[in-house]
Amino acid sequence: MNRMLFKFILPIMLSLGAQNATADIYNLEGKENLIIISPHQDDALLTFGGYLQFLKNAGKLDSVRTEINVMIGLSNYSTNWHNVISEHRIMHISQNRYSEDLTGLSELLGGWDKFRYKIQGLWDAPLRGYEGGVTAGGGSSGTFKDFRLEEIAEFNHAVEIIKPMLINDKSFVLVPIANGNHIDHFIMKEAVIKAAYALGDKAQATIIFGQDQPYTGANPSDENNEINALIKRLPPNSITKNYVSLAKDSNGETSKLRIYKKDYFTQYDEGYLTPLENNIEEILYIWKPETYKFVQSHADCRDDQIFCQLAQ
Repeated sequence: MNRMLFKFILPIMLSLGAQNATADIYNLEGKENLIIISPHQDDALLTFGGYLQFLKNAGKLDSVRTEINVMIGLSNYSTNWHNVISEHRIMHISQNRYSEDLTGLSELLGGWDKFRYKIQGLWDAPLRGYEGGVTAGGGSSGTFKDFRLEEIAEFNHAVEIIKPMLINDKSFVLVPIANGNHIDHFIMKEAVIKAAYALGDKAQATIIFGQDQPYTGANPSDENNEINALIKRLPPNSITKNYVSLAKDSNGETSKLRIYKKDYFTQYDEGYLTPLENNIEEILYIWKPETYKFVQSHADCRDDQIFCQLAQ
């Protein structure tokens, strides 16, 4: 695409936001796989819990293989975290987070046998010794400009894990958009983008970005920052938009809020409650596969950072 034409069209795109969806995220006919890339245990529930509940209640998950991929399997982080890094704490927290997530997702999806649960062996930011600004959810923020060798290695590893997930055209692949720029969410979102770009025409799966919670709910004025930044990196009409309304029970709670409060002990934080109470819909951004190979590098990817350079 002519870069001057792209710059001319861009302000019009941003003023409209993401285009109305043409893809039907509610219709899984012809699909074989629903794959969720969850940076940590709890991100699949908090970002996509409403969408998963709708699909389950409508019986639409019966014909697909649902797979949850937790990318960061080792952590010492809990709500009462005191910056303790020891083998005992890492094993204890990691095992607890696994148990909490498997229990919560089993309840959401109707049983342990309704999905496949995978944990990859990547390290949480505190275990990598990463320090950054604090996000709304309490984690460290960052982008490519903050990467050290440890983040580069984690990013490259994630790209290779994700590539095989993107080849099947009968797959939906879901990942948080990294609102709030939690460093680990940023790594996984950009790893999906890099994997799709690197595969080019071989990447046939439909990638769907979701708004991270509680980060989005805690900063609603910033909810469009990351999607607008991605739109700037793509040709016109590459991103479409869909809404999922979250059902509430007799107590006025959504399933994700109820399950979070009941099962996620290590991650329970009262600061999460108001954003989750206000989270009454999920917004999903669908990226058209035919535009994967045209995505531009992230604005914070320096010229000397070859690992994150894409099309120019």
